[in-house]
Amino acid sequence: MQRSISINKYPKNPLSKKASKEDVLIHELKEKVYASQPELRTIIEKYGDMTLYEYAKRYNEQNTVYANEERKTQFIKTFTDEVKRLIDNETAESCEKQLSTTYRITTTDHHGPMSEAAMVNSNIHEALPYLNGDESIKNIIVLGCANVSFDNETFPRGLLFHSKGPQGVTLNQLAFYPRAVRPCPVIYYPAYTNENIQNAYTRIDAWEKENTISNEQSQKLKFLLNEVYADPSVLSCTYFSEQVTKTNFSLWKKIMKYHPDAPNLVYIEQEGIVNTLLDNYHLDQNTMIHKLLFSPEYHELILKHFDGVLRGFSTKTKTGTYLFWALPKGAKYRVQLWKKGDFLETEDGSYRIALTPEGLRKAIREKELIPSTLFSFILLAFYYGIRLVGGKTQTTYLTQMKKAFIAMQKEYGDLESIKNLDKLRTNDLSLNLQSLCYSQADQDSRISTTGIDLILYKNKATMSIIKTLAKVLTLKEVFYRALPDYYKRFYRDEERDSQLDAITKEDIEKYLRLENIIIPSAKIE
Repeated sequence: MQRSISINKYPKNPLSKKASKEDVLIHELKEKVYASQPELRTIIEKYGDMTLYEYAKRYNEQNTVYANEERKTQFIKTFTDEVKRLIDNETAESCEKQLSTTYRITTTDHHGPMSEAAMVNSNIHEALPYLNGDESIKNIIVLGCANVSFDNETFPRGLLFHSKGPQGVTLNQLAFYPRAVRPCPVIYYPAYTNENIQNAYTRIDAWEKENTISNEQSQKLKFLLNEVYADPSVLSCTYFSEQVTKTNFSLWKKIMKYHPDAPNLVYIEQEGIVNTLLDNYHLDQNTMIHKLLFSPEYHELILKHFDGVLRGFSTKTKTGTYLFWALPKGAKYRVQLWKKGDFLETEDGSYRIALTPEGLRKAIREKELIPSTLFSFILLAFYYGIRLVGGKTQTTYLTQMKKAFIAMQKEYGDLESIKNLDKLRTNDLSLNLQSLCYSQADQDSRISTTGIDLILYKNKATMSIIKTLAKVLTLKEVFYRALPDYYKRFYRDEERDSQLDAITKEDIEKYLRLENIIIPSAKIE
């Protein structure tokens, strides 16, 4: 695939006499997105001309920030123990070796089936430079966020796939759980059972009868359910999060069928790792994290420096939560906690946890305590020194959190804890968006590929096409193409300008002359 056209047509200075109305509008759209997520400007201005393939390799540059070896060992052991428990010893050993040098992890994805298109894109993008094997990078390591509800757009209730029937192309939802679970958080939710799998088989039969899917597609889906999702070791799990780790590992192997030397996909629940680290190393030991949780002086500083930080908490608007969420026994929903005296309590006082080592340990072990994003990242990034690769909003809020943490530690007088922390990268942007993986629905249409689409429709050339596309598209081009989606995500309806709101991905593709560059790598039959 060669570029026969200019790839440098980006919005001219809107004050320039040569600027068209199109230039001005797209420039304004870009500036609106930057205003909401300012770290994106830094990323695109610095790395925008890199191809996606080059940018994927950048993820695994060695983490050269000073890391306390004892802390590093604690994290790697905790993580690999979980890999060993849920996957196997060989994968755990390769993760240990990889983390000892790269010491970075992706925290973009939600902890659910690797089915939704954006999640598939980010994972495949990371793997592309290593499809033919690599001694140092043998795993795509993801700490997935399980503190999301089942009605999240990534559809953790089950699997997504496209089919072509009498009504055209349809996005189908093969659910493991009924609609009633939608408000529930994924974390701590019981594992699906064989009965749920049987219901999925029934749904496949109904689709085939309705001609939504073909007999061949029906057989492939049933085989996939039987071999991956109904595996006895999966059905023996206690929690859905455990099943996600096992099934994503197996599903990825099938996606990479024609690339047996490709890295593994290792999905581990983020909150579980954080709670295990807290329980094992901080509740009874005099660490900085212990002091942060139980020292009155630190609580004053937390309120001073983190109140109002994105993905933290706000005492004014009562959004977010104070370091932890709770999921009381028998409750469907997570609840906010606020510090009141020596307790973490709900606003109405109906549920409380003693803010003591014993109180937190009891809540952790009874599966009632959920670490917030703020606390998780303080522990993972600022205490354990892990470089976290994140999505479009994480690049901004993690950067804000780092600044607040450094300011807090300076005021507390703990300069050792922030030694070289200013050099820790917080703006590694994961391509968790529709960018590389597309299926052709008919002669003129392109549809973002899901994980299950790759099982149903991929061929021997699929990954090669995606890899070639990654060597052609630049980070800037993909970013510009995503501007309409970003604008709608970052601004409420009443905040959006009608002209900017009307700009589509297709408009951006035409503007950048990408219409014939982004090609599908599979075909929906």
